[in-house]
Parts: sequence; C-alpha cells; structure tokens
Amino acid sequence: MQRARWLWSVGFASMLLATLACARPLPLVMDPPLDAEMAAADALLAHGDYPQALNAYLSQAARGDNVVRGAVLNRVGEIYAHGLGVRRDDGAAMDYFQKAAVLNNVYAMAHLGQAYFLGNGTLVDQDKGYLWAERAAQAGVPLALNQVGWQNLFGVGIPKDTAVARNAYLMSARAGDATGQLQTGWMYTHIAPIDYRQAMVWYRKAAAQGDALAMGNIGYLYEHGLGVPQDDAQAVQWYRPAARADNARAQFHLGKLLYQGRGVAQADAVAGERLIKRAAAQGDEEAQAWRAQPQIGSVRVLDYVQGKLSPTVRVLLLILALLLASVVYRTVRGKPLWPRKPRGALFFERMASGGSNSSVLSRLARAHGYLSVSVTWDGIRVEPMFPFNLMFVPECGDLEHFVPKRDVQKLKIKRARRGNKVVLIFRDGAQEERTLELRLRQPEQFALAVREAWRVERIEPMQGPRGAVA
Repeated sequence: MQRARWLWSVGFASMLLATLACARPLPLVMDPPLDAEMAAADALLAHGDYPQALNAYLSQAARGDNVVRGAVLNRVGEIYAHGLGVRRDDGAAMDYFQKAAVLNNVYAMAHLGQAYFLGNGTLVDQDKGYLWAERAAQAGVPLALNQVGWQNLFGVGIPKDTAVARNAYLMSARAGDATGQLQTGWMYTHIAPIDYRQAMVWYRKAAAQGDALAMGNIGYLYEHGLGVPQDDAQAVQWYRPAARADNARAQFHLGKLLYQGRGVAQADAVAGERLIKRAAAQGDEEAQAWRAQPQIGSVRVLDYVQGKLSPTVRVLLLILALLLASVVYRTVRGKPLWPRKPRGALFFERMASGGSNSSVLSRLARAHGYLSVSVTWDGIRVEPMFPFNLMFVPECGDLEHFVPKRDVQKLKIKRARRGNKVVLIFRDGAQEERTLELRLRQPEQFALAVREAWRVERIEPMQGPRGAVA
C-alpha cells in the first residue's frame, strides 16, 4: 500500500509538473537555427542579452522566408512567454505562436497545444490543445509528445488510452527529453507490463539530466528492492539530491532513513526529523502522519519499531499483540481462560476432538485433542482448552458452543474405525439448524448424561460403520 502510494503520488506530481513544464526559461522549445543570422541571435539569447536578441528576431521576421519567419516568431513567443528581458505577456506569446504555427512551425504548434491546455493567454480548450499537440507530436516534438501522453494517460479531454500514452512518452524519451524519460519510467512502474528494471533505466537517463523527481524515484526503487537489489545506502545517495531540490517525497523518505539509521553510518534523528518536518510543511501526507505518531521522549514509537526491529521480531510482536487482544476479548465477554469442570456436571471430558460444519473454515479448523466437553442440567458446553482458546482460534474455527437443552434437535452416536463420533444437531440463536461433530472416549456416558438432563427420547442407538445397529 505504501509502495503504491509513493509511486503514484510522485508519478502524478511529476507528470503534472512535466506537462506544465516549460515554466523553466531554459532550455527553450525551438528548432535549431536555420542560418547564421538566426544563430547569432540565439547566441545573444543564450548569453542573456534578451533585448538585442528580440530585436534581431523581429528584424529577421520582417524579411525572411516563411520557414525562417516561423522559427523566429516562435522564438519571440518564447521570450514573451518566459518574460526574458520583457514583461511576461501570455497574450502576446500566444499571438506570436499562432503566427508561427500558421507558417507550419511544429514547435509553435506544441506551444499552442500547451497554451490551450493550460489556458495561458487564452481560454482553456483541451480539445483544441490536443489537436495542436498531436500535430506537433507527429513531428517528434518532445513537449507535444509529453502532452499527448498526459492527456491519453488520464483521459483529459479525450478517451483514456494508456497504449498511446506509453508510445508518446517513449518517443519523447528516445528523443532525449528528461520529462519523457521520467514518464516512461513511471509507466513501467504502474501500467502493465510492469518492468522495474526498465523503469530504472529510464529514471537514470532522466536523473543524468538533473531531474530531481527521477532521482527520488531511483532512491525509492533501491529502498524497496524493486528491479535492483535492496540497498539503503544507495537509496540515501539518490534521495539526497532530490531532497535538496525540495522534493517532499524524497525529503520524507530520506528523513525516515536517517532517523532509523538505515543506509548511513550512524542514525541522525535531528536531521531526519528536520527533513520530515519540511516534507510535512509541503503537504506530504505520509510525513504528516509520521509526525502525528505517539512519542516516548524524542522517539516516534511506530517508526522506531518499523525501522529498528527485524522482520522476525515484528512477527513475534504481532503474535503477542494478538494474544493480548484475545485475552482482553475473552475477559470482557466473560469467557474463561482456563476451562474447568462445571459444578454439578453430569458429564465432563477433556482432550476431545471435533468441530462445526457451519463453514469451510470451520471444517478445516477442527480441533484435535484439545476440546473440553461437558453436560450440565442447562445444556451442552464445548470449548477449547488453554492455550487453544487464544489468538481468536475459537471464533475463527467456530469451536466454542453452549447449546441450551431447548435447542437440541437430535443426537446421533456412531462407531467409526478411528473412534466413536457424536453428531449433535441443534438450532442456534437465529433458529438455523447447525451440526456439531465430536469424537469422545466415552460416548455412551455422554449419551446417558444427555438423557438424564433432557429426559427425552431423541437419542438414536449406536450404529456400526455400515449403519447396522450395534
């Protein structure tokens, strides 16, 4: 559960950020320079001389051919979209992207698709956004491929189609786009066919380009041994740069490892607590839940147990918890922990076997030599002996019964090769007919006790293995 939650939350956030990307000023989404003049203007842009670059682009747009004009108008749109040397103006950027798209510039088409999808400089129109993105994606523009992948993956504005989404992201990844590589890795961890090794390959490619989300995902795969051998030290190594980039999920997981002393030479509860606090402040639900845990001094009890205790000890603690819970349950319900012979019992036998036929589980959970059976003037009592009455064994296996005399319908005593069997048919509290089978060492005495208590003629004679009267 925890594993899925991490990967889904990181994946969803990363895809949203990726699809909405291009909020980063550089690198800009544009085609390579088509001539020396455009290359010179690109150099001015790369060195931060934005006014000079803008003037050079506008000058070239006024006299170049359609292909050149489309390329430079897309660049002007980028300058206004990111506010490079000018006041950011999404409306102006949209106008330049439209002019460039009309001139068949595929990068401008990708920008138009994103602008309509997000409502940058125009009203949100997911259908129109997808049409422009699809045209640019056919030309292999990563920005458009990522948008096509996102909309198909979640069915945003179009019918959901994970196959199209996977193909779009894979094309973007193969083109060297970090977002496409990140999302391809995400697809391999969540959408069949699942392949954690392939996910690791693509996450590493994205991380090599500085993608913090990919670094955090690599750390998680190492922490949980998904597609790679489990390695807390490697997990810490990958979580650190992602946490420094303010990735809340990486901060939480790194903080927890530091707190527990996993993957590091020595535990650092202070640093771990600080990182988890930062993650919680960003709204990370797991970090908030961790901070809400009960404490003994400065120790988070549940997390300490999870991190410090071996799996064997955890299992033993779980068994102990079930034992204590069953003791409390029996005490509250007035059920004895040490069944004793009732006062005035007409019949009492320990180490009997048998069980109920009420369900498949009760048939499988039949007792073998640990039931106590007694007959009193009030009814018949069947209950497991200590310690088989703990761990909720009687409740799960339907092994504990008190049958008032008024509810007994019939009693059969059969002699079988593996011991004598008593079949008791009775009605439960819901007036449904139930059957209880018991193997007793003294079935005749049991029958006599029942006859004495009931004073009724509903006890059938003992029968042999083939049904003949013995």
